[in-house]
Amino acid sequence: MTISGATSDCRYSLLAIFKFLKLGFKTAFFQRPNTAIPDITPVQLLAMVVLAELIVILFERFDIKGPATFYPNSLMWGWTYIVISLWLCWFLVRRSAESPLRISVINLFAIVIAQGLIIDTISNIAYLPIIHGSELIGSSIHWALYGALVIWGASAFIYLLIRQTRASRKDAVLAALVTIAMYFLAYNFQKPLYWYGDRSETESSQVYLELTQAGIEEQLKVAEKQRNSLKPGREGKVELFSISFAPYASEDVFLNESIMINNLVLNRFDAGGHNQELINHVKTHLDKPWATLENLERAIYESAQKMNKDEDVLFIYLTSHGSKDFKLSASHWPLKIGELTPQTLNLWLDKAGIKNRVIAVSACYSGGWIGVLKNDHTLVMSAADKDHTSYGCGRKSELTYFGNAVFNEAMRHTLSFEKAFQRAVPVIKNREEEAKKDDGFSNPQIFVGNGIRPILNELEKHLEASETAAN
Repeated sequence: MTISGATSDCRYSLLAIFKFLKLGFKTAFFQRPNTAIPDITPVQLLAMVVLAELIVILFERFDIKGPATFYPNSLMWGWTYIVISLWLCWFLVRRSAESPLRISVINLFAIVIAQGLIIDTISNIAYLPIIHGSELIGSSIHWALYGALVIWGASAFIYLLIRQTRASRKDAVLAALVTIAMYFLAYNFQKPLYWYGDRSETESSQVYLELTQAGIEEQLKVAEKQRNSLKPGREGKVELFSISFAPYASEDVFLNESIMINNLVLNRFDAGGHNQELINHVKTHLDKPWATLENLERAIYESAQKMNKDEDVLFIYLTSHGSKDFKLSASHWPLKIGELTPQTLNLWLDKAGIKNRVIAVSACYSGGWIGVLKNDHTLVMSAADKDHTSYGCGRKSELTYFGNAVFNEAMRHTLSFEKAFQRAVPVIKNREEEAKKDDGFSNPQIFVGNGIRPILNELEKHLEASETAAN
């Protein structure tokens, strides 16, 4: 073949690919191709598939700020979409009532690839402000955009297949169901990324736990030592026992909040020897027990053994991410940790026979815990109602808005949980408005049982008297 002939073939191939990209653009916006669909060669189709994957690789790199490492092994994953799409093209073309067929399987598949490339490109461009605006990640704007893009991609894909093959109603329904299943699989079984952000050794040690036999043995000793160090309550005197539970290791804000709470109960509530800290974080791996469900149950049981149950109060502070089904998120990779629910916590408290309870839940949608936990001898407060997120639980936060306003600030000026909550709520509202929280006021909630109120009043009076005597 001469050089001029090779050049001519290359130009022809590029022109054919461009025509299919044009068809992909039209069908992405639900337009009917108004030109004859050209035939595509296997080489041209392969070039389009490679181009589509290169677009994915490019935008994945844009998603990461700073240095990143490329992992070529990811090329071996994620071909489910290609396989299912090709099968749908073959199935619908074969079942088409048109005779002769107006489009071949390979040409229809080429338009599908082109359409996906166009939609992915537009979607990634639209998504960049979300990825690089950390305050938007996880927001209602984030999920609304994600949902809209998924619906757009699926609808355009189904519409293209049905219209080009003149599929019967039965086949169209099958194609729609297969497409939905395909998107479900893509969401729940995501392939490895092509790029991973480079982290310094310090940053890495702040996120991931190095699990060794020596570390596990030391952790068991730490947990047992903390439980054994718990001192019994004194008769005739209302005292506060406390447990802080911070099960989400990936963000320092929960570690910070647990430390703040324990300093507070030690300094303001004279709880030395009565406090237990359960934290998932690599920094505290050898110092504090892990925040697992098993350790929490044991901590509650140990408190119950040392408390005077008719007099003393158990204060439990839970801090993590929360979900709409009212589960407290937990992570400490590579450990597998169960998520705490209000039903489980309530069951353990009842089994331990703990009567007087103060429970604070600093998490999104934590208002859903109140209905389960409330009783006559319980004060329970939440960082949000059951329909809203709380605020300040991101990687850049020192403390959550709830923990900071109620306990780090208001509780420094009062020994009443109820008064601290009431003082903090307008502060939280004002700060959320200043931060432009986009899904509405978190709306912290509180319930105070009639039986717990006189016990807490007695605790407050005793602590105030002790402060006065010390001054």
